[in-house]
Amino acid sequence: MEDVLHFKEGLTEFATDVYDKIIKLQAENLANAVFSPMSIYCASLLVMAAADGETLQEIQQVLHIPPKLRSDAVHQSYGPIISKYFEASSDVDLNLANRLFLLKSIDIRPEYSALVATCYKALIELLTELPNVEAKRCHINAWVAKNTKDKIEEMLPPNFLDHSSIFLLINALYFRGSWDHQFDKEQTQESDFHCLDGESMKVQMMYRKSDFYLADLVELDCTGIKLPFKQSGSQSEWALLILLPHEKAGLPKLLSRLQAPGQLASVMGSKFHMENAHLYLPKFKLADEPMIDLKPILYECGMKKLFSGGCLSRLSQSSMSVTHAYHKAVLELDEEGVTAAAATLFTVCVSFQLLTTISVDHPFFFALVCDSTMPVFVGHVVAPKSD
Repeated sequence: MEDVLHFKEGLTEFATDVYDKIIKLQAENLANAVFSPMSIYCASLLVMAAADGETLQEIQQVLHIPPKLRSDAVHQSYGPIISKYFEASSDVDLNLANRLFLLKSIDIRPEYSALVATCYKALIELLTELPNVEAKRCHINAWVAKNTKDKIEEMLPPNFLDHSSIFLLINALYFRGSWDHQFDKEQTQESDFHCLDGESMKVQMMYRKSDFYLADLVELDCTGIKLPFKQSGSQSEWALLILLPHEKAGLPKLLSRLQAPGQLASVMGSKFHMENAHLYLPKFKLADEPMIDLKPILYECGMKKLFSGGCLSRLSQSSMSVTHAYHKAVLELDEEGVTAAAATLFTVCVSFQLLTTISVDHPFFFALVCDSTMPVFVGHVVAPKSD
């Protein structure tokens, strides 16, 4: 149980750190954003398994893994925890896959291969028989597409690989959940969504009158809405958490407050009350956002040695270093539920007031949450596009 707590706390703190860097990169020009802390965390664990010395210490610190835990013990503990949460079920379609692609023939330590295969079900695939880097790029993209149900088809753009590329470590994550109570498609109508610049845009606005999990989060000056997905009695609880600022242009202020240490975990663990309400929620699809370059983000978080000749001696006897780290996430929300995919290359005091109508008609924060404690996907919407 202690290991599970360490994992959940570490993942949430890591999510806050990365999200903070993403928001700062957007600066004054907030745009739609989605990323999967879980995907990046899993990929980082695979890199951590290869690292030693100061490189290992930095990765362990950035992932918020207690120093008292030895590296091998971390993998033997965290691997099964991750697998447990991504077991397939009849109601939620889940897939998490890890693979290391070797573009050149190098000696991989058998201890590393055994560790990642046993703990993370990660296979190592040798691509030396493919004729050129373009064929290797297409092969890797096909693997990502297959493991994200074609939601991410072009992970590696043309000319991404060159002859100096030695190996790629990829984590792919897919989620499809159906609402516990679906929205009636006939109730969906065109409506106005008020953007941060004062302009408005037309969106496809879904509607449902039902009992919802609601909370008035006073310290964050927003309303919390939790929409659960269908689930079997024994499996993990999945839900979409939406934080809607009270002010039309309140998203920047909300995101700033969410960066306070422990705030995201506090919100996810807040007490939500079931209340009957009218809910208006826009359909949206986050798919065209550019791939996130994780290198400067993880460097700022503290993984400095990794990208400057860091020690990966547990991977191979050959001198190797990480040159790139990229992440791509997709999330779609409609009347039936949410589809999300990702690939990574490398308490507030809660009081409740009766809310009869909640209209998500202005920029908001969202998180796809597992068991009220783990943020698997995180982001914000400033302009909902559903096409």
